[in-house]
This record gives sequence, C-alpha cells and structure tokens, in this order.
Amino acid sequence: MPRPITDILADFGLNQTGETGDLDGNESVNTLVQTDDGPVVVKTLPEHELGMEVARAEVQERIRASEVPCPRYYRTAAGDFVSGDESVQSFVDGASMDPPERAVYAFGRSLGKLDRALADEPL
Repeated sequence: MPRPITDILADFGLNQTGETGDLDGNESVNTLVQTDDGPVVVKTLPEHELGMEVARAEVQERIRASEVPCPRYYRTAAGDFVSGDESVQSFVDGASMDPPERAVYAFGRSLGKLDRALADEPL
C-alpha cells in the first residue's frame, strides 16, 4: 500500500499546501504536489531503481553546483535522497517555445558548463 503523500513530504521537511496530480513516468509513479517550497514531484520507485535514483540525484547536485539549472532533489533530515521507495525533486514545467537567438547561445554556454561539470564523472 502506498504511503500517504503528506508522510513522504514530511520525511523531506515539506508540507503539502495544495492539489496533487499524476505525471507520466517510466518505471516510477510520479505525483505533482504543491508544497510550502513550491511545486515538487514525488517519485515512488520500484526497489531495483532506488540505487539509480540516488545516482541521478548525485549527478544533478553536481550539475547544480556548476550553476547549470536543473531540478533539485530534496534530502531527508538524515541527508538521504531516498526515503523508503520515494524521492522528491523540484518540479520544472516544460514549455514549447521558439527561442530567440540569444537564448540559443545561452543554452550553448549552459551545455558547455554541463560538459565541464561532468567531464570526470564515470557515466
């Protein structure tokens, strides 16, 4: 039986403040939740995916440390990225757009930073 969203959020120091909604996921069950820290995605993962989820969170932390925008994984009070079978990360709303030329150059610079940030990462 799945844990209540409020219990999962509490593990990560968050409180639900609004509605929830389902999001598409590959092997995880993803729920969009409004919280006191903004919208987040609660991911419920199969046991065999938990190690990979921690690895994804570690890579994204490294990317964020290089000032490349990406979703933030939340940590539990113990400093873990996963609690039970769940992880929580900030929600980034994707949008289709026709970017101006300067935005394309900015993306290229960010991609270069990402490449440098992961240069010695054994992916």
